[in-house]
Amino acid sequence: DLSVDELQSITIDVTVLTVPMETTPDQVILGRDGLILDWRGYRGLLLPQVPLEQGWDLKEYLEGLSMKTGLPPNAWSWDDSRLYSFQGTIYSE
Repeated sequence: DLSVDELQSITIDVTVLTVPMETTPDQVILGRDGLILDWRGYRGLLLPQVPLEQGWDLKEYLEGLSMKTGLPPNAWSWDDSRLYSFQGTIYSE
């Protein structure tokens, strides 16, 4: 819960996303591309800034996305998984 006293010290970020496009891991650029993983109705999304904030390389980013989706870390590599990328513009206030 956020208290009234904390309101003056918070920052709100909103990320406006582009339309997701199907992609492959070798096309992903860390810091530019957010990712969506889709597997049999399971979906997870990580914003473009997440791997930089976490200090992740590409493999860690894909594994983190898989786990965010509620799946094992290697789910991004399954034949019937679909990977989508998007970009985002961040607005802060």
